[in-house]
Amino acid sequence: MKFKQACLLLAAGLAGLTGCEKIEPAKIQNLNNGKILVIGHGGGGFQSYFNPLPANSLLGISQAIEGLQADGVEVDVQLTADNQLILYHDEFLQSQTNCSDCISGQTAEEVLKCRYNRDVSNSLRNQERLITLETVLQKFAGYPQKPQIHIDIKLLNSCNLKKVPHVVDFAEAIAALINKYNAYSWTHVETSSVLMVQALQAQDSRLWISLYTRYPDTDIPVAVQLGVKGITVFSYEITGTQVQEAHRQGLFVTVLGIKSRSGLVKAIQKNPDAIQTDNIPLLINILHD
Repeated sequence: MKFKQACLLLAAGLAGLTGCEKIEPAKIQNLNNGKILVIGHGGGGFQSYFNPLPANSLLGISQAIEGLQADGVEVDVQLTADNQLILYHDEFLQSQTNCSDCISGQTAEEVLKCRYNRDVSNSLRNQERLITLETVLQKFAGYPQKPQIHIDIKLLNSCNLKKVPHVVDFAEAIAALINKYNAYSWTHVETSSVLMVQALQAQDSRLWISLYTRYPDTDIPVAVQLGVKGITVFSYEITGTQVQEAHRQGLFVTVLGIKSRSGLVKAIQKNPDAIQTDNIPLLINILHD
């Protein structure tokens, strides 16, 4: 409890320090009734001195939604050798945990023993373990007001490039889990792979899919042709005009990759539907200013 209170006080202090300038964004016009969803990137944001909670950890995700009042979280998902969905961002386990090699070459039982390295501020008493996507969906399935869970699919196996997880196996695992928890209305599945989009659609047409793109001009028509619900794009790679075009085509727009207050303000002025952020308090502060 003391740790949670300390995190909240620190977050509020940071938001206050950066929020002294009055910002009044123009009235937001988007597909979400004028509301921009605040989505914690990797949970509560990626680990730093000011954020000791590991990205994609249960503690980080819970803090983002229950402590910082984010509308949802983005999580990075990889597939194990036995087709279980694990939350983890990087290609190699040794970059963030006490384990080594790649998730896709190991079983879930092996991977779930891994613990995140101690945080940079050394304020966490215990090291967080890796978790499954099911842990997250199970936790929030019973909530009256469910958070948005943005599922970023990571097709990775740098340890053995000949054994990258098959899109069909990944799609089957995703579809089965979302169906199990009837999470269609509160999950967004993000992928840059057209083959993955098609595999997901073949598994379950009810899945809410967002095409991750670096080239909105060319990929907005592709997204429309594929029949997905949205696009996910770095804020600096999409203009306000392109956001408007995506909206005209019925595409929900999620932006990410913003580091500063000024960058967040510029992103808001483009009228996206959701922003994935590493600084939840700052974004909430700007939107409510």
